[in-house]
Amino acid sequence: RFDESMVVLQLLLKHHNVTLGDMLFVTAKSNGGYDDGGYNNKCTFIQPSNLTQGMKDYLASDEWKERVKWDRALYEAANRSLDMTIEKLGRSLVKRQVELYQWAQGRVKERCIARAKLPCTPNGVKRRPHETNCLFQDSGCANDCIDEVVAEELATNSASQLEI
Repeated sequence: RFDESMVVLQLLLKHHNVTLGDMLFVTAKSNGGYDDGGYNNKCTFIQPSNLTQGMKDYLASDEWKERVKWDRALYEAANRSLDMTIEKLGRSLVKRQVELYQWAQGRVKERCIARAKLPCTPNGVKRRPHETNCLFQDSGCANDCIDEVVAEELATNSASQLEI
């Protein structure tokens, strides 16, 4: 429900001039990539996800469900709150904006990931802060590319709603 949450946040902040284009981003961390180690100042490999059958069994067990019951309650409350907010804003508006957001996020992924200079190289070498194109640590990377995508899409009117 991440995309819905991003769209709802943008719609709630619209009166502060936050646009859908402001919500677009380049992912700085992914399976098989590197975390910049903000705390230990070195790049750490992010293992691809691999759940064994034993792990799956434990996650389905009563022991696990008891252990995370309060986390689950918080998760369910957040989902109910999101649903109520979507109803208040208008389900059809949010649906259209989510589709637009996903389309625009896809364009950013196509065009900007290769231009992102993350804190860690693809080989796990730590870059100096001035060698990245991130606004802060591993946040706001490739924002110049994202701005270009938004400007180009707005210029062609194929995504005029990015300013909504």
